[in-house]
Amino acid sequence: MVRCGLLEAPMTKTICLLTSVALNIWFAVIIINLENYHYASMVGFCSEFSGADMLVKKEECLNQTESRTHSLWHLYYAVIR
Repeated sequence: MVRCGLLEAPMTKTICLLTSVALNIWFAVIIINLENYHYASMVGFCSEFSGADMLVKKEECLNQTESRTHSLWHLYYAVIR
């Protein structure tokens, strides 16, 4: 039997499971956003903003860019690489 915490009540197991699922989804979203930013900057998206005075616009552009066809590809490449 798998123990999750000190209590063995069914409600506690459900709460532990839901917390684990929520944290995994949250981490996946963070990884997807970071990989999207990384790939967009590596490939050269938003390269038209190239000066120190344009740094804020470049950051905004990179944060809004979708560099792959689907967000799950970002997760795939972040985990495999």
